[in-house]
Amino acid sequence: MKNLNIQEVNNKEEWNSFIFKNTSDTFHQSWEWGDMHQKLGYRVWNIGVFEGKKLNAVCLIIKIKARRGTFLHIPHGPIVRMEIGDLRFENILSSLTDYLISLGKEEGCSFVRIASTLPRNIENDRIFKKAGFCNAPIFIQSELSQILDIQPTQEDLLKNMRKSTRYILKKAHEYKLRYMKSTDPNDFNMFYNLYKQTVQKQEYVGHSYNFIKQEFLSFLENDSVNLYFVFDNKTLLSAAMIIHQNKTGFYHYGASQKNKSNIPSSHLLQWYIIQDLKRLGFDRYNFWGIAPEDKPNHPWKGLTVFKKGFGGEERAYLQTQDYILEWKYWINWFVETVRRIRRGY
Repeated sequence: MKNLNIQEVNNKEEWNSFIFKNTSDTFHQSWEWGDMHQKLGYRVWNIGVFEGKKLNAVCLIIKIKARRGTFLHIPHGPIVRMEIGDLRFENILSSLTDYLISLGKEEGCSFVRIASTLPRNIENDRIFKKAGFCNAPIFIQSELSQILDIQPTQEDLLKNMRKSTRYILKKAHEYKLRYMKSTDPNDFNMFYNLYKQTVQKQEYVGHSYNFIKQEFLSFLENDSVNLYFVFDNKTLLSAAMIIHQNKTGFYHYGASQKNKSNIPSSHLLQWYIIQDLKRLGFDRYNFWGIAPEDKPNHPWKGLTVFKKGFGGEERAYLQTQDYILEWKYWINWFVETVRRIRRGY
């Protein structure tokens, strides 16, 4: 392999074109995800790894300042050209690691965190350990996703669902609900209000209004987001925010409330979304994070049962990797280890 050259990529079209050609597993390395963080006040770098003039990998880097420590975060990256083999990837990771170490020290960081979408296997783990990484105590991006191929016919999609889910969907017409799809920023508050109620009732840590609103606006600039709603008369029952890129719809946020009639609105809204994406020519629906089967007390267990009811397959990613830059990392390690245990992850 020729000498690798690392430099910033400032062209949105070049960046996203490379991402879309080489992965459909995430939108967290897209230009829009970096743009969102930049507008929220984070420092962001769009780095390309070149062999001569050929772009072989990209890496969106976000500087995170938290009370537990400051670090460089690579969310669901780096993204590497698909035909790159293990040996060439080792060289890319080695060069990229040197760059990240230098940048991290310049920025006063205590560690670098890479949350890759590479398959979770022994070889990929070996490559990262050889580069000096260790397993992180907790994840930031999901390490396990449920992905549904929506190209089969509607009948085949239903046939491959769990029996109880299929039964609910076949009765959809009986509930006489009203569905709505929107990209109107004025509808965002309606979504967020229900999302906030859901977070409070289910007692989990959600994202702030500003964070999700800026995500919506950044992806809206590229026509890559939709809000979906389902109503019983005028009562909003469920809502979802879907990011769509590269023929994939990503179920990033959901919200719902219980209703007196026990209408399974979350199931019905998901089916509406799947049908809409299918009609628009999408190939995949990514339900996003699910819980591993060997953790029966995981806080996502109920959500996982819900998502898996629609069928699809699990995709496990390499465990999140940390590169330690200074001793303060161990403060972060302790805080995150306690947090992981308390939350049941």
